[in-house]
Amino acid sequence: MSIKKMFFVVVSMLVMLTGTCFAKVTLQDLNIGGVTLEQPLVKVVEKYGKPTDTQVVPPKGVNFVFIFDDVVMELHSYNSNLESAVVNRITVDGLQNRNLIMSSGIGLGSTIDDVLNIYGKPDSIEDTEYCLLSKYYLTKKLEYHPAKVIKYNTTEGQSLAFYFINNKACAITIGKPTAMVK
Repeated sequence: MSIKKMFFVVVSMLVMLTGTCFAKVTLQDLNIGGVTLEQPLVKVVEKYGKPTDTQVVPPKGVNFVFIFDDVVMELHSYNSNLESAVVNRITVDGLQNRNLIMSSGIGLGSTIDDVLNIYGKPDSIEDTEYCLLSKYYLTKKLEYHPAKVIKYNTTEGQSLAFYFINNKACAITIGKPTAMVK
């Protein structure tokens, strides 16, 4: 084998190794249950029906809330008009729902190891107290639980955050996270 061929083989192997060792979160990863950032809300309504609830979020914006059994999907928009609103942030919350999964296969109920195996080393890991939105919307009571938050950032300025209680994903936030933490 010539030195030139050997050089290209070594460089190719290094590129393959670094490409698989360090995962990067891209905009294509930022979807769950077929909902993406900047998607018109009317497309979400076509798939899931009208929101169960809406909440004004000061200083500006609205959360459109969809409740499926014991799982909540909360979609934030800066526009309160359902017909012209677009999704600026996505939060799904609950103990498990196999229909609300990401294109990577990660969803509510996934473990910390599942997330790390798919996305690699996170930008941050924090311990916090988390309030399950699904419990809040169903009971109107705030219940905080010890939780671990794993966050990834994209080069486009968006983020992906996973909230874990007892090593199971109980919430996923896509966009600018503002989850209910103490």
